[in-house]
Formats: sequence, structure tokens, C-alpha cells
Amino acid sequence: MKINSILYTFATLAAFSLLSACQSDNENPAETEETTLSFYPTIASMNQEGTTRAAGAFFNTGDQITIKSTTSRPGDPETSSAYTYNATTGTFTGNLRFKLDNTYMKSLVAVWPSATERALPLITDQRKLEDYRKADRLKAEANTNNILPTSEPIPLNFKHEQSRLTFRLAGQNANGLYIKALIVELMASVDGQAAKSTAFWAYCKDDGMAELILPPGVELKGVSDPLMIGLVTVGNKDNNALNFRGGVYIPASTSITLQACTDYLVTLTPQGYGLSAHITIETFVPDEGYIGIPIQMPELISEGNYKINTVTQLVTLSRLLAGGYIKGQDAATWKSYQYVIDDNLAMSVNGKLYFLPIDASLKSHFNKEVIPDALEPDTNFALFNN
Repeated sequence: MKINSILYTFATLAAFSLLSACQSDNENPAETEETTLSFYPTIASMNQEGTTRAAGAFFNTGDQITIKSTTSRPGDPETSSAYTYNATTGTFTGNLRFKLDNTYMKSLVAVWPSATERALPLITDQRKLEDYRKADRLKAEANTNNILPTSEPIPLNFKHEQSRLTFRLAGQNANGLYIKALIVELMASVDGQAAKSTAFWAYCKDDGMAELILPPGVELKGVSDPLMIGLVTVGNKDNNALNFRGGVYIPASTSITLQACTDYLVTLTPQGYGLSAHITIETFVPDEGYIGIPIQMPELISEGNYKINTVTQLVTLSRLLAGGYIKGQDAATWKSYQYVIDDNLAMSVNGKLYFLPIDASLKSHFNKEVIPDALEPDTNFALFNN
């Protein structure tokens, strides 16, 4: 799946004719009046693979951009002007003045967020919408040949300077799952210095998807199979009791370098509340990655006694008993407890992929040594090694 670059595009600058001279040496030069420029954001159509977003859906009243400009007048320095967005009029207004004295603009660049904000490192914790928006840096370089010195707003053409990962859960409308938290750790430069290991928190949207702005040049390359790059919490929108957390993994075959102004679609595909999940990044096929095993702790019945109701709990327990699966959990402690497996529990196909056989010395800690195989109900699945 190819996700094309997402652009905030704005209509081409209105054409005009420079104030013509055709004057004799005896005529008076143009009067040195001036007008204040304003800027009008509009959006052009995207192709079918792109995501169309109106300018007004991004900018809010009070948002500030910085306009940097130079004129043809000798000795004039570059000016930097703050412009503020008004959602009612759909324009940015400020105090950049254009003199009507045959001067013309040599350069005009607009940037979001403001120059003050951009002087800071790229925001890595994007869990709040405002921080996510400020991480999404935009830049417009105007065609200065066609800037008309009038009070009419001047259109601009913005482009994204960063990359974006868009995460979604396949089948989320069917099973009601939402991405509720997502963090990845990648080698990245967020301050113009050398790249270093950096944690990025994604913005989780109300529709169950998540988005993350990253600097271009970040590499997603597997070095082992699988390679864990982060954690994701998935669950019901309004019920945290049903949450599960899994590691985000990429395989050794993954090799991609993020490009500026490009949106990469990452599809996380848990099968219900089972274990298998798959990830697709841009043109990767579904089986080239997955989010890892969801964690669901056994149900505490009383001190030292637990119940296993789901395959996810059983797989989690098998790894807790093996040790080293969840930070801060001691295998010896879990080996000292007693466990009751629900009579209706059957081993799923996905569960078999991640279940670790339990040491036979722990048989006395369980009420069962086998459970039914969900695919073949007449066949038992052994929980312990020989």
C-alpha cells in the first residue's frame, strides 16, 4: 500500500503585472505608499491515495506562523513577522508592509509553528493534540514574481517538513478496539545534533487510530527477528479493564528510511483479543511484521491463588514462569503460586505460536495438565514439557 505525501497545499499565487515604468525622466516617481499584506490558506484536491484535509481543519484561531521576507531595496535586511490565524475569515494577518515604490519581494517564506517554537527541539511527547500539531512543521516558499501589493490575501503553498506514521487497528469497527497509548524508541535527531535513541509518544485519536510525527531520515531496519521498537496499549474505548499491551516488533527484512512530507501507514492487526498481530509499513505485506504478544495477567482469586480464563492469560503466565518476559516480575515468585484453569478454555491457533511449555515440576501447581485444542476439539494440548 503506497501512502503518498500529505501536503497542505495552497492555490498558486495570483498573477499580476509589476507597476510599469514607461515614464519620462521628468515624471514623478511612484508615491511611497504602503499596504499591509495578509495570507489566505486554501486547499487543492489530492489524488485518491492521499488524505485531503482543509486548511481550516488544521489551523485554529490564534495559531501563529512566522513570515520571513526580503525586498529588492538595497540594504534592506530580512524581516521576520508574526502572523495570526482567524478561523472566521480564514486568513493570517500581521504587520508585514509592502511599499508601493517599485520595490518588489525577493523572497517570502512562511513557517509553522512560529520561529520561536521551531527554535526548540522537535516535540517527542505528542500525546496532546496541541503538541502533535506543533511537531508537524510546515513550510511555504512563495513565488515572489507574482506578489501583488494590494490588501487582498496572498495564497501560500505549505508542505510538511517531517514524516508521519499513521497507526490503525484492522477491524477496529467490528471489535471495538482502540489504540489507547503507543510509544516507540528510535534513533533520531530532534535538535539538529547527532541521532540518538529517542522515545516518541504518539497522539491517539478519538477514532481509534494514532499518529506520530518523526524527523525525516529515521531508519526502520530490523537487525533481529523480531526487533522490538515500542509498546502499544489496545483496548475498549471506555473500559480500561479490557486493555492489553503488546510490544511493537519489526522483522529483519524491514528496511525503510523515512522521507519528508510522507505519510506511512502502519496497520496493527490483533485478531480479536488473541495474540497474532501484523504490521504493514507503506508497501510491506501484512506478514512482514506484527505487534508482539499482548500481556494479560492471571486473575487474582486470593493470596497466592490465580485463575486462568483466557488464552492470553495462559500465554502470559507461561512466559512469566520462564522468566525475563515482564520487567520487575520474578519467575520464582510465580512458580510458588497455585493456578486454576477455566474448564471452558481451549488453546487457540495463535496461542500455540507464543505459548512456552511449562516445566513438568510445576504440575502440582495446576488443576489441569492438558486443555482442549480449539482447532481439533477431540485433541488435547499439553501444557507441560516432558
